[in-house]
Amino acid sequence: MRGGFPELYRRRELDPSRYVEDYVRTFVEKDVAASAGVLQTEAFLRALQLLAARTGTLLNATDVGQLAGVKGQTVSGWLDLLQQNALALRLPPYHSNLTTRVVRTPKIHVLDVGLAVYLQGWRAVEPLLASPQIGPLFETLVLGELVRTRDHLGLPLSLYFWRTKEGEEVDFLVEAQGPAGPRWIALDAKFAIQHVEPVAVPRSLGAQLPDLREIWLVTPGGDEVRLSESSVQVPIRRLASKLVDAAGHS
Repeated sequence: MRGGFPELYRRRELDPSRYVEDYVRTFVEKDVAASAGVLQTEAFLRALQLLAARTGTLLNATDVGQLAGVKGQTVSGWLDLLQQNALALRLPPYHSNLTTRVVRTPKIHVLDVGLAVYLQGWRAVEPLLASPQIGPLFETLVLGELVRTRDHLGLPLSLYFWRTKEGEEVDFLVEAQGPAGPRWIALDAKFAIQHVEPVAVPRSLGAQLPDLREIWLVTPGGDEVRLSESSVQVPIRRLASKLVDAAGHS
């Protein structure tokens, strides 16, 4: 619920919901929407709430626009604005021209999970942890860590997801450009408190990327553990350092 706002960690007495509410009123409404000349402020904020409710899912701008009372093209323009201000991100799918089985629609993520939690209406931890939204929200948290690690450390990382029309999926594909050339890393976000089941690289993805042999299963806590020949449990606190190693940086 504190998301990636440093002051909420430095000053634990602050209420996260009130802090993010002020953030929306000042930065989102004034510095982003008003400064960009957005006149339909209520529709803009409604669209942002609808996007937050869909964080971690395939983007359907037309559907969001219909519910917000604007055209899908307007939502797409607002998404450009949100992405320029690091509020949202269209995560592109990875595909090659060799297959038509993969989904080619981007996923939408509200980039800060604390903002996504607030916009979804959560004000307490316990009901949030028991809700079906916790999985997509944790996936959004993992994406935020990937983006911050890439941008703050200047790592040469390209981020994607992968999904086939038959339902095979990997939450994140990371292309890391290291001294020895590109390296592909597959990651799945697993909101599992204790036991994590090992997984394998989907066969059709392995056919496209023969050097991809393992998946990192990113969890909220626990230890870094090799679960099988093809999967490693990685607590989110270790994700940045593993990405640094993968990119060949010190």
